[in-house]
Amino acid sequence: MGIQKSLSKCHSGLGLFLLASVAEAATTNPGGSGYLDTIAGNFSSATTGWMTTAQGYAKHIFASLAVLDLAWWGIKNVLKKNDLADFIGGATLMVILALASTPNDER
Repeated sequence: MGIQKSLSKCHSGLGLFLLASVAEAATTNPGGSGYLDTIAGNFSSATTGWMTTAQGYAKHIFASLAVLDLAWWGIKNVLKKNDLADFIGGATLMVILALASTPNDER
């Protein structure tokens, strides 16, 4: 019984904490921007210098890994001696998947 009472108190305390946190985040200061807007602005200004460089490296790594995956898939299919229809269908699927998961610049 003692454990259930302490867990109940813990849950109610956690709920009050979350409610207070949400209420604080939702309020706006006189400048018009809220607490979360301030955090997002600080993060954006702190990452502008190196984020474009990191995204460039990430795109090159992604492209290299996609080519490596396609080559590995092709080698496995040639060694299994699948017929041409399976090979073309699988290659088309691999290319579409690689193009669909390529990161966009607009994000």
